[in-house]
Amino acid sequence: MIELWGSFLSFFCTALMTWAYLTFHDSFFSRRLETKKFWACAVCFFILLAVISLTINGKVALQMPLEIVLIFSFCMFMYRSRWDRCFFITAALYAAAFSFSYWSNRLLMAVFALSYEEYIWNIPLYSAGLLGRAVLFVLLAALVKRFHRPLAAYGRPGIWLSLSCIFPILTLLILLRADAPGPEQPIWQICLAVLNLVDVTALFLFDYMERTSIEREQLIAASERARVQDENVGALSAAYSAQRKMTHDFRAHLATLAELHEQEKWEDARQYLAE
Repeated sequence: MIELWGSFLSFFCTALMTWAYLTFHDSFFSRRLETKKFWACAVCFFILLAVISLTINGKVALQMPLEIVLIFSFCMFMYRSRWDRCFFITAALYAAAFSFSYWSNRLLMAVFALSYEEYIWNIPLYSAGLLGRAVLFVLLAALVKRFHRPLAAYGRPGIWLSLSCIFPILTLLILLRADAPGPEQPIWQICLAVLNLVDVTALFLFDYMERTSIEREQLIAASERARVQDENVGALSAAYSAQRKMTHDFRAHLATLAELHEQEKWEDARQYLAE
């Protein structure tokens, strides 16, 4: 019965985390697929995450890389995203979820004065903590989506590509160390929590830099279009002035010829036409 409840709990929390991952990605990227295809792929994404969670649970050294690769692959497939931004966000999200899980467990264990084994076997408390973390992660994703609009980053990476890759790589390395049991695990978890804050700051900083770069390029393009339009308007104005001068001169010639005709000065009229 406990195993059945654990499987159901893992399945339900995986569904919530899948929703949170998709919401976070919607905050930073625009969707590549149509609505029906997108949700069909989202269901496949959830099923694969659930299979990994149910079959490889406990083998973190295998589960963690598989989940990271899966999240990264679906992000690249389902969203219009560059690989560097997708890699950054995937690593930051996964590390943040892992760190949040660890510290929330430590908080509950401290509040109720339980050891780790006692906490694991306290089914109601452990279940409430697991569900609470998943729900809070979904709410956080909804909050980010509410205040952050996706950035259209389809071109080549910017000059800060090397910096944007250093942060997720360091995060994943510290994540592997923080997951290893031992007396140094709390220290590594503190380092991971600090790096999570750095990742969030760097992510929004790079986002701002790229958004500013795109807006600058758009401003330059708009200025160039305005310059070309000004030149075209100037050319049209000059052509219109020349046309008006030609029309005025032609009318003056006709008036002169008409006057000579009325005065029957045929020779003067022929000489005027010749000139």
